[in-house]
Amino acid sequence: MTEGSGMVEIKLPGHLAVPQHNRTIILSTRRRIKALLVLSAVLMAFSMLYHLSMGIVSILTFGFFVYLIFAAFFLDRTTIGMSKESIRFPWFFIPTLKGRLEVPWGEIDSINLIDGKEATGHQIRFTLSNGRFAQFGLIRLGEEELKSMLEVLSKVDLPPGSPPDLLENIEKWWEFEHNNSQAYMRLKTNNMDLPPELSLELFEHLKAGDEFVLPPHRVASVLAAGGVTASYLCDCRKRAPHIVKQYWLGWLDEGKRARVLAEISGALDKLKDGAPELQSTPKDIWSDEESLFVEIAPAGRESLRKIIRKGKIKPPVVKETLLRLAGHLDALHRAGSFHGAIEPDSVSLSRAGEPSLSEPPLVRAMIGYHADRLLVSRSTYRAPELLVGKGSPASDSYSLGKLAYFLIQQSDPEARIDLPPGTTSGDMHLIEELIHACTREDPQRRPDMRAIVDWLEGRAHHLEAAPLAITDQETGNP
Repeated sequence: MTEGSGMVEIKLPGHLAVPQHNRTIILSTRRRIKALLVLSAVLMAFSMLYHLSMGIVSILTFGFFVYLIFAAFFLDRTTIGMSKESIRFPWFFIPTLKGRLEVPWGEIDSINLIDGKEATGHQIRFTLSNGRFAQFGLIRLGEEELKSMLEVLSKVDLPPGSPPDLLENIEKWWEFEHNNSQAYMRLKTNNMDLPPELSLELFEHLKAGDEFVLPPHRVASVLAAGGVTASYLCDCRKRAPHIVKQYWLGWLDEGKRARVLAEISGALDKLKDGAPELQSTPKDIWSDEESLFVEIAPAGRESLRKIIRKGKIKPPVVKETLLRLAGHLDALHRAGSFHGAIEPDSVSLSRAGEPSLSEPPLVRAMIGYHADRLLVSRSTYRAPELLVGKGSPASDSYSLGKLAYFLIQQSDPEARIDLPPGTTSGDMHLIEELIHACTREDPQRRPDMRAIVDWLEGRAHHLEAAPLAITDQETGNP
């Protein structure tokens, strides 16, 4: 590990770490390299002595021998270079990153440290805003090596929104990992809800009264973009399922903290009382000096994105899904709030086909507006006005239109939708018109959820816009 001239370099610690390509992790250690060197030398000597196959084997083994020397003496000395402006990846990420090895920090969405399975060990992953990522497998990385690597990361200007007090969080994470109790567990996440399959697995154990500890490789990220340290607390001593989501706000001054707590508590109270259809409806809300706690229930469902990857959704299911979602959002809007982030990853379907919405990221957005550094979402599903700190129920109409495009085209929409007339047929023409009406730039020209419900049910001949006031999310004023 070296540091100089404004550039911090991380030496891959003591092991050969080869990146992940197409979900296939190729990992090797120096010991394996040395063994292969000896083996290739023996094969080369044998083939040269007996002239097997007219020297072809000799050439192949010689090439293999040269490659292993290259791997042992060059790959094991690759570095990740970091400056205040950018991060430089090793040369073997050329195909993964399409030749861009020097990436500005502004294009890094998140840096995740993941506890892998026993076969792969720890992994560190840099995710870019275009969806590409560079991931390293770090074989048998010890606690001290891990801390020293993260200490180097903490010296550079991480992307806006990275968690404060990084080393303190890492120490707490290691303390949990090595001394966790079967009665009480703490899972740090990347500001996202628990994966549905993990929620379901965890709660099945809780209902049975089992002592259950999450496998280490299920621990999610420690470093994350988002600006808020969000944790899940699970109390296994209770027979009834009991999961609490904690938002740590200790990095805000007292004045801002009190305001944020009041805003979030008010928003969640509205959701709890007025929109029971939400997937993660809060059951209870409380706070202490530095944190906000929200007791929630698990998802146990698959996201729309995951369902689409498995196969197409039939047209009647698309229409019914949008109709029910519009009904849920209408209830949320009548309760005086809006979701703010409708997209394939925040919508899930039960086995019976009932759609649900995850806990509104509006809560995290409220916290973000009071932070010193705010990471703006680059999602093409977000309404344009949300990027400047304003929003209304019309913002959900925009996102629903983009979601409808995703359902019929099986792909994410661009910033501006190009859907030629006649793309759909039959009743699906209703959805085609819905997409065009909902994704208008002017929020005042978008239909509200009640109009969308009437349109999809065939009770309206025109999809008209209703007057909607735009609210400043920071001040709460129109």
